[in-house]
Amino acid sequence: MTENKLRKYIEKPRSAPIGERKLQPIILSDKTPIYSIKKWNEGKGHKDPATFEDQDEELASQIYTLNREARKINKSLGSHSPEFTSDLQTNRKVKVGDNRQLSTIKRYNFNLNADGIHPGTLLSKAWLKKIIEQIKRDCWDKQVGRNEPE
Repeated sequence: MTENKLRKYIEKPRSAPIGERKLQPIILSDKTPIYSIKKWNEGKGHKDPATFEDQDEELASQIYTLNREARKINKSLGSHSPEFTSDLQTNRKVKVGDNRQLSTIKRYNFNLNADGIHPGTLLSKAWLKKIIEQIKRDCWDKQVGRNEPE
């Protein structure tokens, strides 16, 4: 996602929760955002941060596995948690191979992170807003029975 899209998302007004609050716990399994060991090491002045590219790929694979399990837990509880990685991800459709089959290339804008791992200010605000919106849906809208349009 671009910085401009994140800014628009953060600045978009949201309605306040309406209705009587019921004290009922909601359990969410948060999804882990993808991050870059290579970018972290670049920021720390490593001589050859490219040596960490394989570790980035392995880490991404493990994060996808972890998030798949988080989705299963959330689904069994009838809940949902925000997709933080989607704010870092951009997709591009390309035709590959002899038969020109359509494929999607995923890229991540780790420049939105402060150091490759920790979210920068803009990303932190966007993620906090996503968490607040999810709390509103789970703790107010579902429990009070109001589903206001976003």
